[in-house]
Amino acid sequence: MDFSGDHYYKLNRTFLSIIGLWPHHNIILRRIQGIISSFILISVIIPQLIKLIMAKYDVDIILRVLSSVLPFMLFTVKYVTFYFVTKDIKKLMKQIQNDWNTLTDNNELEIIHRYAKTAKLCTISLAILIYVSLIMIICIQYIPSFFNIIAPRNKSRRVELLFQVEYFIDQEKYYHIIQFHLDIGLIFAAITIQSTESFCLSLAIHAFGMFKIASYRMEHIIDKSASNIFVKKHCTLHNNIVAAVNGHRRAIEFSEIIKSTFAIPYLALILLGVTSTSVNLFLFLEIVMSTNAVSDLIRAIIFVVCHFIYMFATNYAGQKFIDHDADVYKKICNVQWYNAPLRTQKQILFIIQKARKAYHVDVGGLYCPSLEGFTTVIQISVNCTTLIFIKDVK
Repeated sequence: MDFSGDHYYKLNRTFLSIIGLWPHHNIILRRIQGIISSFILISVIIPQLIKLIMAKYDVDIILRVLSSVLPFMLFTVKYVTFYFVTKDIKKLMKQIQNDWNTLTDNNELEIIHRYAKTAKLCTISLAILIYVSLIMIICIQYIPSFFNIIAPRNKSRRVELLFQVEYFIDQEKYYHIIQFHLDIGLIFAAITIQSTESFCLSLAIHAFGMFKIASYRMEHIIDKSASNIFVKKHCTLHNNIVAAVNGHRRAIEFSEIIKSTFAIPYLALILLGVTSTSVNLFLFLEIVMSTNAVSDLIRAIIFVVCHFIYMFATNYAGQKFIDHDADVYKKICNVQWYNAPLRTQKQILFIIQKARKAYHVDVGGLYCPSLEGFTTVIQISVNCTTLIFIKDVK
């Protein structure tokens, strides 16, 4: 990539390259990384599914397995989606490069730089959140062993595996080997969700920046410094209108590529996310009301918080698409159209009619990510949790 804002996307490129999802890397190396990463993720899912099948009618074990296997299934779907849309990712990065290279106005460059810095900051923040949570979850499992060393008892404290799994071997004898395998799977899952989500977020923020540039151009259609000579003034205004409309069109085209690339997989992620949130919220309430270990409570809190943050972030990004497009319409409506020639006034009226329909990134026409959508999703999750909890109490 060759454009002035390439350094803002260096972290995204690095994270995706680690697990073979950066499309510009050597194809053979990508395939090897893809096979290894997919194998590790699936190898952690299978023992959990076996445990789920063997649980039969034990509701407590079923829910505990679902609380961990559903997120892993979500991570795997995310990985596979990214691996098979490399052409679309290349197309998106190419358009980002073209957007940067076509901007010449200093104010517009300042806007795109500001949004790119925000994208980089979000990438760093998400990485910190996920990897700190990862370290905490991994460390929790070794708390009993740690206390057995510094404060030994007559009877050693019981150590438990991070997830409910079935390997058909003696889990106490091979505890450290099994736990090492689960830790490796958890690390790959964390890298997958962090790299893919931060990249999607960076794409969305670039789209926001393009919408903002379109708003800026709409706001400055009526150039007060333009010549008062009718012909020259009309030509200047006409060029401003063309630039504003092109900017808005490029922002929508970029957003449409994002939607067509990730919409259907995102619908599957929403379904998995709602189910996983409900199950983890139920387990959190169960642990709070019981006398379980503190380590279980900490792990449950981390799982629930991460689920809520994930659901909020994805829906908030969808809300920002709506807000930025609405800002374009607001700016064109506030233009001092009465200072423009009659022909220009007609063009502005046409733009207003065109921009009246709010743009939103829907998911297969079934779900529109937004703050209202987030409220709906959380309400569904809470209702499902309440229903499960009531039945469990009975």
